[in-house]
Amino acid sequence: MMFFIDSGAIKENEGKNPLTFVGRKIFDDKIISDIEEYISHQELESARVLHMNRKDADKARSSKIHWMTDENYKGFLMPIYDYISRKVRTINDSMWRYNYNGYGAFQYSEYTVGDHFNWHIDQIEIKGESRKVSFSLGISDESEYEGGDLGFKAAEEEDYYKLGRGDIIVFPSWMLHKVTPVTQGKRRVVVGWGEGLIL
Repeated sequence: MMFFIDSGAIKENEGKNPLTFVGRKIFDDKIISDIEEYISHQELESARVLHMNRKDADKARSSKIHWMTDENYKGFLMPIYDYISRKVRTINDSMWRYNYNGYGAFQYSEYTVGDHFNWHIDQIEIKGESRKVSFSLGISDESEYEGGDLGFKAAEEEDYYKLGRGDIIVFPSWMLHKVTPVTQGKRRVVVGWGEGLIL
């Protein structure tokens, strides 16, 4: 019988397969409110897709983003990065134990009606330094939007999840995934990637 649960333990995983971790209300409201405060001082830009021209990229992906790297707010951002990265590393160490060194810039994303991101993977390189572990952290409450599910494909199976405020989904960066079109409201998330050497 369990007598003591250490503070590093991860909460129950609602993922439908062993390649995804889906944690509900993993993050308390303070960290989400801090992200919202930071974003309120930033301008968003149209999302892009690497190695695609603008026309094809618009078909593949539609959203507004901000790279969370504003040096004027570095003292405010570092605790956010630290808090999120510790949680993600704990999940990784409990599930896959990928070896990675740190994180690239986190990206805040907003999806409004019609916005989407077609099937893609986050791992950019197949050798050398690349993304190894991906996460998506819900900023919007589930009641704030419809559609905008995060979907995963493994062989013939497809699984879809809706992110709520404080929810997180963590998965290997090589997994094929997508965001379905938002049909109502606004979907807000922070995404990021643990990066390390692929031999």
